Amino acid sequence: MLRNLRNYLIRLPHVKRLKVAALNNHDLADAEEFFQRNPLPRLADLETLELFDTRLGVMDAILSCCCVPTKIQRLSVDTFRVKDDSELLESFCNFCNLTVLKATCEFEAFQKFSLSPKQKLPPLTKIELDHWGFYCVNAEDLFPTLESFGSTLTHFKMTSSMLIVEYPAAIRINLPRLQRFEVRTYEGIIDPFLQIPNLTHLKFHPSNETKADSLIDFFGFEERMYESNIWELMSKLKTIIVGEKTYERHIFDQMQNEN
Repeated sequence: MLRNLRNYLIRLPHVKRLKVAALNNHDLADAEEFFQRNPLPRLADLETLELFDTRLGVMDAILSCCCVPTKIQRLSVDTFRVKDDSELLESFCNFCNLTVLKATCEFEAFQKFSLSPKQKLPPLTKIELDHWGFYCVNAEDLFPTLESFGSTLTHFKMTSSMLIVEYPAAIRINLPRLQRFEVRTYEGIIDPFLQIPNLTHLKFHPSNETKADSLIDFFGFEERMYESNIWELMSKLKTIIVGEKTYERHIFDQMQNEN
């Protein structure tokens, strides 16, 4: 299988997008030995790389041999089979023009990567995190982590986690460019999102009702969502998806005009 991968890549010197999946039946030592004797080719035009269900040795060889650091712009990686995914994430700092990162990893590993003072971080505009199994992340940890990309980040998605707001008054968010925020489940009041001035799209599944001390009147699944003051308080908000229901500003505007 490793030899086939090398042969295929040799025949694709100008490929711009590469997806490698299910290369998981080789241990690290075997892969390292093979690629030391049979290095992979440099892919000078490669811009988008997707690595899924692939052993670390294969990942390392592709990242170090095939990729031109200044050319890689979009990267998707599943680190489920990687023992220390924080080291793998830190290697992405070499990709100085990387704008899109989709990673299946532990949040702590992404946090370590984002807050590391050792290297300059890539200018990520879109971050999508996934986890194996259900996972809880505190908002108090998430937003400071994302602020490492505050000057560029416009889209954030966390597909398999619950975001918990335990101390809303203590949350400070500095993400001036963020436009889209999506998380699987959200627990807590919506007020912290008022600190994101350019947020246009918000998507989550609520775990409970708005608390009494919330500034935003949030009605969850009810049709009364268009009675919420969220549309006035978040002036850039265009779409909010709560559970399976979608609410749009243009409908809110129509209802206001009719009244």
